[in-house]
Amino acid sequence: MSKSSHRTIYLLIAAIVITGLVVGGITYVLVAPPPPKGNFLTIYDWWTSGGEHAAIESLIGAFNVAYPNITVVESAVGGGAGTIMTTVVKPLVLAGKAPDSFQCHAGYEAYPYYTGGYLEPITSIWTTDNLTHYIPAVVAQMCKFGSDYYAVPVDIHRVNVLWYNLTILRSNGINPASLTTWTAFFAACDKLKANSTLAAIPGFSPIALGDSGEWAAEHVFEQMSVGIGGIKYYQDWANGKVTSATNATLLEILGNFTKYMTYINTNHAALTWDQAVARLMAGTSVFNVMGDWANGEFTAANGTGTIHWMGNYGAQPVPLTSGYYGLCVDCFQHPKGVADPANSLLWCGFVASKAGQDAFNPDKGSIAARNDSNEALYGPYQRLEAFPEFHNATYMYPSFTHGSALPPPVSADMVTAIGTLMASAMGHSDILACATTMTTSMTTNAAQFTTVWSLY
Repeated sequence: MSKSSHRTIYLLIAAIVITGLVVGGITYVLVAPPPPKGNFLTIYDWWTSGGEHAAIESLIGAFNVAYPNITVVESAVGGGAGTIMTTVVKPLVLAGKAPDSFQCHAGYEAYPYYTGGYLEPITSIWTTDNLTHYIPAVVAQMCKFGSDYYAVPVDIHRVNVLWYNLTILRSNGINPASLTTWTAFFAACDKLKANSTLAAIPGFSPIALGDSGEWAAEHVFEQMSVGIGGIKYYQDWANGKVTSATNATLLEILGNFTKYMTYINTNHAALTWDQAVARLMAGTSVFNVMGDWANGEFTAANGTGTIHWMGNYGAQPVPLTSGYYGLCVDCFQHPKGVADPANSLLWCGFVASKAGQDAFNPDKGSIAARNDSNEALYGPYQRLEAFPEFHNATYMYPSFTHGSALPPPVSADMVTAIGTLMASAMGHSDILACATTMTTSMTTNAAQFTTVWSLY
């Protein structure tokens, strides 16, 4: 940890100052460290796993070099994808006690803060630094509401990635390059299940899933949606136009999804996403569909000399998604009424800079949101897989699992629908019930679709 930063980790909600707030009919417990004194910058994020922690520490370290007189106070809230942090940060923002900046997914996830009037525009940073010249248009759109920008991206994660234990695939005569369809993928899973040596490994499963945060299963469903449905279907989905529970494409996707879940580890509900990734390293699972933040975990393990890119593990697009680049974009914002507004703007500007992004992303497993990054600083996955795939992508699409593509009420209903399906027998009636919940939400929340996505 840098000597100029302090780190507070909230694994649940540990209170120093507790204030009951009622927001939208929900009672929150407000958590905040005592206000610091001096030249401070207070930030909140949810980066607590090995690779995530290394990345934010690298970013803070680079910021400290640029601004040595500012002490960064980092509050890291456990819970992947920000599922817990929202309940911590939202009441702070509504109470006028927002941190100087906080992590959020670009797109709809930030929209309630904008409509509530809790964010200051930072268009000046975009204009002064000419960010639209360096950042892809679809990513810029995700950071903009109305005529102004309200966020700066720190990374671009690819969501449609199939990770695999290459050693096990080779020993079973499975070429990962052949796994371009779900039929071929499931055939490979059957072959792995039939291997008596693998079956003897306690808890072995062909596919690893860690969905204790309730989003990892939805993440799989999302990649199947774009792969099986295609970009037009996905655009209709993101724009709230899939409103029939008997939609043939939706039912096909859900049928494929339930088949996928027959190959997962039985303890999936007790594991976090990074613990599922660790199963590939341990050889207790072979496949994992996860965003390329997983590469940060492999990178951290590689530092111990135990696992190596394309020696022990590898990655490629999820079946049927070659040519697609699914976007999960982390960003930082400038809230209104913060304690250190000047430091907040300095932080946002540095996050958007080449120096900031090249400090953060090599450890994170992602690529820079800027197109002028120094690719030589990045690891093998980013150089050989992510950057080339990004530069040559036919289509890019915003993730709905990770806060960008769907309004928050609809996104929440998707998690509920998938969770209910996962807890059922996953028969035809259960699939139809899941489709009904999803499409009903599209209709009920039609007015919430304020962004019109044009993805092809």
